[in-house]
Amino acid sequence: QPESGVWDLEGVESESSHSLQITVRVDSKVPVINEAEVIAVDQYDPDSAPDNQIDAEDDTAEVLITPKLIDLSIRSEVDIEEPNIGEEFEMSFVVANDGPDAATGLELALQIPEGMTVISVTPSRGVFEDGRWSFETLAEGESVFIRVTATAQIRGPKTVGLEVVSHDQADQDSDPGNQETSEDDHNELVIRVPLYSKRLFLSDRVTSEMESDRSWRRFG
Repeated sequence: QPESGVWDLEGVESESSHSLQITVRVDSKVPVINEAEVIAVDQYDPDSAPDNQIDAEDDTAEVLITPKLIDLSIRSEVDIEEPNIGEEFEMSFVVANDGPDAATGLELALQIPEGMTVISVTPSRGVFEDGRWSFETLAEGESVFIRVTATAQIRGPKTVGLEVVSHDQADQDSDPGNQETSEDDHNELVIRVPLYSKRLFLSDRVTSEMESDRSWRRFG
């Protein structure tokens, strides 16, 4: 009876055995002990007493389940920290696995803010589609990257985010898809589009200096 955790047997013949297979999902990031014990029997057992919770007796057994662990982290950089409106810039996000086990079944979500247009997305591994980057495996000590080329259409700061949203193993210090920016499986890159155009400012300055020079020559 899986709901109660009790296994009822009508009987076990002398010199015979029965087995029970249990399929479980490990939700813990630390080792878990699964224990089974005989809790009732009609006959006398000379070296064990049922349901006494004494591990040293042979009518009890335990299995230590150690979950596989990974440690994913993301870092980022951009080639132009303050691009002008319409100017292309390239963002790079690097995903690393510090182990101790290989990570599998990975999926990451790219978050692009309003006022920004993506020109191209190039992952070093896997597939990028509909804002999601997915790939099969990342070994311990290995890293992969994704490059995003974009332009901005609105002035002011813009935040681009990349977060791990799914994987098969447990991450030692992060939980996937929880939008927790303090965890290292979530990275945000701030693009600051100036409130004025640097090119326009330089052009106005040069024009102003040229007009002043012409006035001096005319009246000097």
